[in-house]
Amino acid sequence: MRQANLFAITAVLVLLAVSGPAAGAQARHRARKGPSRETALAGNHSRRATRSPVGHRKIKSGGPPPRGVTTKRAVTARFTPMTDTVIAAGAQYTPPTPEQLAVLKAESKSEHQVADLVRTGDLATAMAVCRSAMAASSGAHGGVAVPRLRHMLGTIYLAAGFYDDAYRIFGDIGHHNREAYVCEDFDLDVALAAVGVGNPRHAEALVRKYLSRFQTWQGRPELLPGFSSPAQAMATVRAVRGVNKLCTAQWDEAAKELALAAQVAPYNAYIAVDRGTALAALGRFPEAEACLGIAARSRIPDLSVFAQLSLDTVREAVQKKAAASTK
Repeated sequence: MRQANLFAITAVLVLLAVSGPAAGAQARHRARKGPSRETALAGNHSRRATRSPVGHRKIKSGGPPPRGVTTKRAVTARFTPMTDTVIAAGAQYTPPTPEQLAVLKAESKSEHQVADLVRTGDLATAMAVCRSAMAASSGAHGGVAVPRLRHMLGTIYLAAGFYDDAYRIFGDIGHHNREAYVCEDFDLDVALAAVGVGNPRHAEALVRKYLSRFQTWQGRPELLPGFSSPAQAMATVRAVRGVNKLCTAQWDEAAKELALAAQVAPYNAYIAVDRGTALAALGRFPEAEACLGIAARSRIPDLSVFAQLSLDTVREAVQKKAAASTK
């Protein structure tokens, strides 16, 4: 497993150096993904099925197929219930009315407007616009605003430091339709609000749930500052939020979150290596070199190897930049 992790990490580094930050982020995402949906549905992702040569044998007529072989009839039988469900759902589908389309367009316009206001730091106006959009949405959706607008208002509360209000509105989303609302950032936003209101146990559970998807050092919560104090809990949640931004190539947001975490734990290798990666992607090589140097000196095998390789790549980029400036 460790060799596989190191191989994936090396592949990420090569892509970062050759194809740029975006390709590296995509490679990191692919490195931790499991088998494809088709492979999982066919049941061929187990060790016995993938390593056995029985799949190359011919199936004798009149008998059951050998172990590990999926016949066309078996695949059809597996997909039949799914197909029936999809057909039944399609038969019940009704296109939206012009009034509903107008509401959806207004909601989308409000979301973009609020996002621009938050980006510029005008939180008061963003809060007012979001509340107005929620009121219109509630009237069009039976008295309950769509969850993405309520989530957006909660993130504005987080940015303003109103953790009680954010935690309340996030809990309202979970009470009404959390199962129908899919957003990867939601749990980490709830974790930040939970720390702000003094509920570190809830935040720790959400952090562990998010980190369980990783197979490298990023999936080891014990490497983070922890939850023994409010400051450490806030640094831990900020660091994980930074990792989430890294996975979606939001380098600037990742650097900001990890910088806040580094204020509490400046020599934490977990925070340093991810912060160095974000800074390198932004072209801030001196800062990235300092962060990666901290991580490269750690005693965590896979983390230190990745940090050292990334550090070598950053130094090479600095040399190329210096050579280009002298021409």
